[in-house]
Amino acid sequence: MKIQVKKTIATAAWTLSDLCVSCADGSPLAVIMLEKPTDVADRDYLNTYGVLKSYVNKEAGSPFVLATAVNHADFQSEGLAYSTALSNFDGIDLDGDCSPSTLIDGNGEYGFNAMKAAVYAAQNAGTAVFGGTLCSTQGQAAAHLRQLIAPIIIPSDPKTLVTMVADFEADEQGGHYAMTNGNQGVVEKDPTGKSGNVLHVGTADDFCKYSYPKFHVRLKPGKTLADYGSIALDMFLIDGRGQWGSGMRVVINGTEMNCGKGPSAFGCMPNAWAREAINIPIISVAEGSTGDGRIAITDDLAKLSEFDLAIGSGSGEWHA
Repeated sequence: MKIQVKKTIATAAWTLSDLCVSCADGSPLAVIMLEKPTDVADRDYLNTYGVLKSYVNKEAGSPFVLATAVNHADFQSEGLAYSTALSNFDGIDLDGDCSPSTLIDGNGEYGFNAMKAAVYAAQNAGTAVFGGTLCSTQGQAAAHLRQLIAPIIIPSDPKTLVTMVADFEADEQGGHYAMTNGNQGVVEKDPTGKSGNVLHVGTADDFCKYSYPKFHVRLKPGKTLADYGSIALDMFLIDGRGQWGSGMRVVINGTEMNCGKGPSAFGCMPNAWAREAINIPIISVAEGSTGDGRIAITDDLAKLSEFDLAIGSGSGEWHA
């Protein structure tokens, strides 16, 4: 008679299963012994040693700390990495989790939640925490850094060309500029004390009546009026005189043009500087007509590289 028996023998370290026994009448019982699995054998071998930090001899007060690198997620899960780190080491190194590439997103925003959670877990476990180097070329947030050094595309205007007609800084105070229709333009110190020298047109007793200061203009070499896109100026209206008027006037070599908008329409207020608020576009007569805040110049004017210019508020009581 042959009998097959299944029997299980278990210990804390290994399991013997599917034990096959075959016997015949009068024959002794035969037992087949199975080897331990490799991982169990390795664990038993390691258990013959003490924890790793017990082999480090330190004098009292020594700053030496035996630490190991560990991923924050593995440590927080309190699994094998957690128990191994706490049993064998005095601290953990979260280097990879402290690098800019981990902490900074593509928009340059920092996110410390994952790192903070790992630090709190280490504090609760009573172990030291170490981060990465304070300064390194590695682990950088490349996407964010590329955005910072990316070229800025500034839209260009083919007519962007600046020629300073007059800033009065080189003029002596008390010097005069001619006017188109009488009155006076005198170089004085800015009443607000912010702009150095300025041109004072008219007086408190005698306002300018459709009279504008004149300037001689010499454009940059090789350039003509057609290369320029606008005329801009700062204006300080004393007590708002000339704020409304019938439109800013531009006179080029005796040709007077009314842009159709007064200082107020450009944003000028009484007793306050309007910095470059008055900006009068220059177009050709082929592009449109004078008015609506702009002036249209003829072909003859467009060819000029040197000319006389006068500009001011078309008002019977302008004082600026």
